[in-house]
Amino acid sequence: MNVFLLRRLPLYQGSTVDNDRFASMKQRDPKTGRGKFTGRTNLIGPRLRSVRLLHQPPMTIELVVQRASLLSGFVITANMVTKIETQRRAVYDYEVYALSLAVGVDPRFLLGFTDDPGPLELLPLQPASG
Repeated sequence: MNVFLLRRLPLYQGSTVDNDRFASMKQRDPKTGRGKFTGRTNLIGPRLRSVRLLHQPPMTIELVVQRASLLSGFVITANMVTKIETQRRAVYDYEVYALSLAVGVDPRFLLGFTDDPGPLELLPLQPASG
């Protein structure tokens, strides 16, 4: 899907996707007029890292991996989290869900739809029922 089509997609509660959020991910080449990839492959990386480090004591990547896997039931690895945080890997929707459970924030915060992460409350470690 073309990134520029996302500008017009309606979201929940009557809002629309913010154009500036996608502007740095894809820019126009002045010579050819075509889109040029800038190296960023996700939106949640910087927010995930900042929330992870806000916890006292700061959460390690290994702890995030353990919590995400146990709470969601999905396979999440340290390599995946590292690449997501450095924006070298795209993120699936189930991974956003698992990582938001792991760090104790609303998934909408990680996606940039809200600037309020909510209370940084960690759920107790219990395996996902399923």
